[in-house]
Amino acid sequence: RARVGRVTLHTLLDCLSRALHYVRFVAIASLSVQTFGAMADDAPSSPSVELDDCVASLVECVAMLAAGNTTGSTDEEEVAFSILGSWMKQLYTKKEAPLLAEDLMLRASVLGRLQELAVLSVSRPSLAIGVGQMMFLYFWWGVHPPPGGELGGQQPTVPCAYGLDLGVGLMALELHSISLSLAGCDNPATSSEEFDAKKCPWRWRFVLLFLAEVGRKLLVDKHDVIAGTRHLKLAKQRLASMKSLPFFASHQSLIHGPRWANQNDDYLPRARHWPVWPRDRWPSFAHFLEANAHVFLMDLLNLLQADEGDELFRTVQEQQTEFTPLPRHWGLLDLIRQGSGLVRRSSLTLPPSRAWRSTLASSLHLVPP
Repeated sequence: RARVGRVTLHTLLDCLSRALHYVRFVAIASLSVQTFGAMADDAPSSPSVELDDCVASLVECVAMLAAGNTTGSTDEEEVAFSILGSWMKQLYTKKEAPLLAEDLMLRASVLGRLQELAVLSVSRPSLAIGVGQMMFLYFWWGVHPPPGGELGGQQPTVPCAYGLDLGVGLMALELHSISLSLAGCDNPATSSEEFDAKKCPWRWRFVLLFLAEVGRKLLVDKHDVIAGTRHLKLAKQRLASMKSLPFFASHQSLIHGPRWANQNDDYLPRARHWPVWPRDRWPSFAHFLEANAHVFLMDLLNLLQADEGDELFRTVQEQQTEFTPLPRHWGLLDLIRQGSGLVRRSSLTLPPSRAWRSTLASSLHLVPP
């Protein structure tokens, strides 16, 4: 009985640890994409060409489109990112079967193509960031769905399966590292304007994310102490390289190690990054939000009332396709973006169920219980 009790307790603790780790990953990934959002939004729209054909001959297609300024950009990295992003989104949001969110054979085929492009990116660095991001955004868990997901109506056979797919993580790590050098993000001589324009802070944080997650995966799941320790040491070395760059020299979050790195220092360099803020330490913007909470509440209630059929939330999920291979799991919402009432992306995470949203709003006192 004691042996069974120990095993059961160990299993429960392990499942809890994995669940907390999954929540932490979603938070990090959301913040990372918000940091990179400007580059994704500024990237040229996909040209009116057959995306499948373009991806099949990506090097030639990108070179042709960039040379002809067909997409509004002559930068091959931006063009490649735009093409791959449009291709993945088209696969993800199409209504007819097979569906990328649910069909294992299609997912394996698409991931296989991305892996081929990853190999090609070693000799064609302009492809690296686009391929690496598509692997991260759509295949973090590999071919299979995330924890608790369903595939074809079937529950996963492995309980509490979680975390980065090791093969995807190693390849994405190499690709993001290639993009660092291509953009000059590891060069102290790079000007601050260029450093920001190339989204170097975002690129650096993804390299740290992959090093930390790959190291953890090797240690915890694979029990490979040597390889896991090597990756965590490399993460510390990369962190030291970041600190030597002018942009990161005064960043407080880098003091505590690679797993704590975040972009708060970019925008609030003199702020204390506490998990809970005493009211007397609130910045002025926090008091503004509290004082105008009734305005936000009215807009949210009007949105819910106007969206009886959940059409806006369905649109959100089609536009924000990253982080989950199952579109019914959750979506991100923007009420206002760049001065217009576009419903797109923010840090507010909402599942597609209206009943769930109402329950959540009630528990947060956004609407009367």
